Amino acid sequence: MMESKYDLIYNSIKDQKSEHREIYDELISLVLNLKGGVKYIKKSCKIEPLQCSAIDNDNDNYKKIDKFALQLSLQLKALEEKGFSLLFLQVSDILVINDDLYLLANLSQMVPLNKKDNSHFVLACPNVYPFPKEVCAPELLEMNALPFISHRSASYYSLALLCLTLLKCSNLSLDKLQGTKLVYFIERCLKKEPMERMCLYF
Repeated sequence: MMESKYDLIYNSIKDQKSEHREIYDELISLVLNLKGGVKYIKKSCKIEPLQCSAIDNDNDNYKKIDKFALQLSLQLKALEEKGFSLLFLQVSDILVINDDLYLLANLSQMVPLNKKDNSHFVLACPNVYPFPKEVCAPELLEMNALPFISHRSASYYSLALLCLTLLKCSNLSLDKLQGTKLVYFIERCLKKEPMERMCLYF
């Protein structure tokens, strides 16, 4: 197996397919650079799966979910630049590094973008079916034939649903957070029309 300066983190990733290693290294580099790069990794580095219970009963809940949304949106964009998207994300797909960085650590739902139109993905054969309703965009749940072509914004919708799950765990509501970047982000990602969704955090 190819060695890398990110082995400490990579070894915590369950989905260790060799063909995904380059993409994982890029995602790890992206999130670490938000904290100053490789120097942020130490032997005592705390790496654990994301859990709703870790978000609950914390005074900084909003800040954590705010970071989560920003960091995952950047990783989805990095995937798109590589020519891929995700069908959906789940809480179990995320690793938390030092309670501060959120890493997409499962590419099993990765699908290639259409080479002629990279705003859409092409699904030849799903790894999981039926899809989990609680984390999927509505158009995925209507799939009735393969290959299935749909807009890459299905991943944006799923990320927004994940944010809503974390908010629920934190006893926070969109009503209480009106006017925040997080609410605007979720609203942009949850548009019913796939082509109207935007994965932009500002």
